Amino acid sequence: MSKEVEDIFILLFWGIGIGGVVHGVWALLMSVSSSSWPTVIGEIVSSGIDSERDSEGTWMYEARMKYKYKVRGKTYTGKRIGFGLQADSTRWLVSSALKKASRIQPKVKIRYRSSNPNSCTVLTGLQVFHFSNLAFFTAWLWVCEMALTSRASGTF
Repeated sequence: MSKEVEDIFILLFWGIGIGGVVHGVWALLMSVSSSSWPTVIGEIVSSGIDSERDSEGTWMYEARMKYKYKVRGKTYTGKRIGFGLQADSTRWLVSSALKKASRIQPKVKIRYRSSNPNSCTVLTGLQVFHFSNLAFFTAWLWVCEMALTSRASGTF
């Protein structure tokens, strides 16, 4: 493989890692700031965990929840369980978030942005999945750094 192609791969992997960390920090900040948003009690329309195998055969799990709520007499529908919660290969991480979000089922406590009630979430504040995402992408960047260091020293 030519040096130019290696450089492109290194930049691509660094970009993915940095993007993941930036998104993780954004999700964490949104989750913390949404803790102060107004609250309304809504109703869970549907919820569950979807599972499927990825291209490498690893099971991936995704929590889903659909709920409706009213703000100033207008009905809204939401799907966000928590900022930063996404499909994951760790079932307990996904299922614990869903269980926590739906603990008063069929009712659900929803936080919404007062300037835009369409923007809403159920889980707020620091959550385990925030640390999981940030740990993954921090490790990703560490591996990228190790590869770059090994390449620079000629051991790669």
